[in-house]
Amino acid sequence: FVALSHCSPAAVADFVVGVTTERRFPNLNFAYVKSAIIVNPVGLAFEIAQNGVLKVNGVVTATPYTQVQGHWTHAVFLTNNMITYLQTDNNNGANVRVEYNGVWDLEITVTSHYKQQLCGMCGDWDGDASNDLRLQGSSSQASSVSQWSESWWWQGSGQQGADQCGRIMP
Repeated sequence: FVALSHCSPAAVADFVVGVTTERRFPNLNFAYVKSAIIVNPVGLAFEIAQNGVLKVNGVVTATPYTQVQGHWTHAVFLTNNMITYLQTDNNNGANVRVEYNGVWDLEITVTSHYKQQLCGMCGDWDGDASNDLRLQGSSSQASSVSQWSESWWWQGSGQQGADQCGRIMP
């Protein structure tokens, strides 16, 4: 599903954070995070997965990893059992940080540059919690949590659905 995306009126988003999940016995109503996939406008796809595995464009890559491409800097490193991805825009200092412990704890942090320019299951950061159940690609509110979560499925994560918020999917 799309956890968080930059959804500015601009033609290209700065990032999309997708999440893959898996259900585990005995409680099939609860899903664990399997991996976080971060896609950015310069065509790089980072997957941080269970057991500290990092894939860059589908290729397993060692950490620490750093790459500068255009005005973007991407860094991935492992600290305190958390694998961390950091994307920084060298022009304005805006950054996205995704931390994952390899089991269930996934944290996404963005700088204030992205305030009121976000969409996804994490909300839109406009200060109005009443509109956080908005359907993907729509201004309509979901009538149920199931309808809302299904609207945020993302084909880039290997799960069914279409992506309308993240306009930079490969």
